[in-house]
Amino acid sequence: MTAPSVDPSGLQRLIGSTLEALSQARGVSITEDEEAEPILGYGEAAEGMVRVTASPGGRLDELFLDPRVMRMTTVTLAEEILAAANDALADLQEKIRDAMAAPDLEGLSERLKEVQQESTRQMSSFLQSLEDAQARIAGGGR
Repeated sequence: MTAPSVDPSGLQRLIGSTLEALSQARGVSITEDEEAEPILGYGEAAEGMVRVTASPGGRLDELFLDPRVMRMTTVTLAEEILAAANDALADLQEKIRDAMAAPDLEGLSERLKEVQQESTRQMSSFLQSLEDAQARIAGGGR
């Protein structure tokens, strides 16, 4: 008696398609290069003499002060640093918002319909294989 032939690659393709569709919904592709450049925000003040770089999580990564800022009063310097930091954080927020643009819901819906239809075909094939095996067992393996 031969065992029913069930192709596991169909199920693997189905799972892969589902994962890809879900990744698209989140705005991420699982096939993208994992070493994408990090999103950073940049701000400057005092005609470029104060520059700040911000990273996700509200971290300030770099602070550049041109030596000429030492001629400023401490109050003015503090205001310029604060302005550059706020600009860097605002720039970062805008870049993150752009990177997380809303997914194409129509495309996602169509893709999920295809996944559903494929899963129905796969399940029907699997159930038919089980029924065939059951019939062979009930018939004495003839």
